[in-house]
Amino acid sequence: MISDTTQDMKAAITTDMKMDTTEVPKTEKSSDTANVQQRWRRLLIALSLVVALGIALIPWWAQASQADAAGYLKVTAKLLNGRSEPRKTASKEAFFDHGDILYATGAWSNDHKWVEVEGGETGTVWVSIRYVTERTETFKAKNANYDKVKVRKWPETGKVTKYIYRGQTVTIKKVILGYGLTKWGWVDLYYLEYAEGV
Repeated sequence: MISDTTQDMKAAITTDMKMDTTEVPKTEKSSDTANVQQRWRRLLIALSLVVALGIALIPWWAQASQADAAGYLKVTAKLLNGRSEPRKTASKEAFFDHGDILYATGAWSNDHKWVEVEGGETGTVWVSIRYVTERTETFKAKNANYDKVKVRKWPETGKVTKYIYRGQTVTIKKVILGYGLTKWGWVDLYYLEYAEGV
């Protein structure tokens, strides 16, 4: 039979063990969790403001086409002006010679007549697509997959000047950031395939 003294010792040991394994009060844990969540919320709000401010700072004439692919363009004019805005009357901020290679950022003007390139005091300027190209040699392209593909006066804008029907092949005179110039106007090369040996 277990003595009263032994039972008292067991009770004391059990009490000590419970005291050693006592958890941190839930109020302290809750407070730490709330602080972490609050920090994350503040960070997300700050990032949202930065993104919103960045979009707001993009000029109205460039916002529509920021997703277009960037690339290198060659100057075809004897002398090409780089302007502060995509219009003929804008101030000249840079000058490029025939044969110069320009890096296009991928931004187009809303009318798709100008592209933004690196250069000038501000870091970027606008040049007319009339005087630049990605490649100087012509090539054939074919509509192999679609009923008809639109040809427009300017890339993505302007009236439709012609349709390239399925199976039809056209000559591409110049290329600018994914658009090809035909004798009727501009076509999105995404819808055509290179016609080798035609």
